[in-house]
Amino acid sequence: MSVKVRVYIHGNDAWLDKNVFIDLQLPIAPRKGEFIGFSLPELLELEGKAKKSREIAYRYYDWCHIHSYKPFEDFTDEDVESLTFDQGFLEVEYVYMSSENDFVSVLLGNPNNE
Repeated sequence: MSVKVRVYIHGNDAWLDKNVFIDLQLPIAPRKGEFIGFSLPELLELEGKAKKSREIAYRYYDWCHIHSYKPFEDFTDEDVESLTFDQGFLEVEYVYMSSENDFVSVLLGNPNNE
């Protein structure tokens, strides 16, 4: 038996972003403070969703540019292409379950934010 888990990435002004998530089947629902790792195809799917537009990608800019700020008007196509969530295992920051959903929502925190 497995649990359907909808994994979201915590970005700037992005909380359970309906544009950037991936559904996984896991043996159990993860808890806050535990870590989730991705296979390469899962990682590429998640990154592909984040790169769909400059607006979406900008929310996740600090994932690959630690502690740096860039105004949106200076955010380029090269910045979009450089976006990656390849940080190894990512820590679960938030878990949400509801009887209205057939999945458990999990928000992964940005390892670059302290």
